[in-house]
Amino acid sequence: MQQLSLFTADRLAKRPYCTDDPSSGVRIRALDTALRHSHIQANSPALRWRLVFDIDRPAAVFAAEDGNVAPPNWIAENPRNGHAHLGYEIAVPLVTSEAGRADPLRFAAAIEHAYMTQLGADRGYVGLICKNPLHDQWRTHVQRVEAYDLVEMAEWVDLPSRIPKKQLAESPLGRNVAVFDRLRHWAYRNIKRYNDAAEWKFACHMQAVAFNATFPVGLPENEVQHIARSVAKWTWTRFDTDASDARFSALQAHRGTLSGKSRAAKADARAAEVHVMAEQGMTQRAIAVALGVSQKTVSNLLHRFE
Repeated sequence: MQQLSLFTADRLAKRPYCTDDPSSGVRIRALDTALRHSHIQANSPALRWRLVFDIDRPAAVFAAEDGNVAPPNWIAENPRNGHAHLGYEIAVPLVTSEAGRADPLRFAAAIEHAYMTQLGADRGYVGLICKNPLHDQWRTHVQRVEAYDLVEMAEWVDLPSRIPKKQLAESPLGRNVAVFDRLRHWAYRNIKRYNDAAEWKFACHMQAVAFNATFPVGLPENEVQHIARSVAKWTWTRFDTDASDARFSALQAHRGTLSGKSRAAKADARAAEVHVMAEQGMTQRAIAVALGVSQKTVSNLLHRFE
């Protein structure tokens, strides 16, 4: 099968969740065993290798064509009712832990939201498991062998410069970004109150659960646990509270006296960042979404050094 070049052991969790009946729950199994089940974990908590969309209606194989979006790499279709999961394989995985960068995640979340809208995909899909495209229970269609670059996927949809948090949280990756951002900012403010690593880890987990509970459809528990562990470990071992307090004090003292020269230097730095992203092939719209600014701002920054 052609899709084996993308749906392989190095692009799946080592011990993924799997099941033959999602209504009865999932179990963790070794990868070889999990691949024999009809449903398997789509991504590991720390890495996103693919975006998966649940099309819960007949003729789901035509959803991408009808929605005028990029063709999926694979479609795992239920031959009994025509419903399907559409999988878009990503060339460079998204890191969803403290080791990753926030801008690519927000960019990917915006793309996921746009595709979900265009495809008419199920907004209640949790994203933990997907139809296993290698299982003979499904009729699998391979529409593209090469993995996607996020910029290429973005070219197929209109991405607004900003997506309201409420809308962004309608997609699995958007919910991940939202919980991660809220938890790390909470952690930066509260870590000084804790002297015990175990208590800190528990506090982060409880806070992540509370943030996740604010969504109509929350993240899977294992993903919440991973976010909590990642933030707790990073802040406990690497976050410098004294340096953070010093930076905050300096920033407060400096805000009232920010000179035109320093503002220009800041603008120059942002312009340089925009130029680098443009040289990497990103469109102005894609850059705007990644940085959370308007496309007009990106255009102005691109012309700053001309």
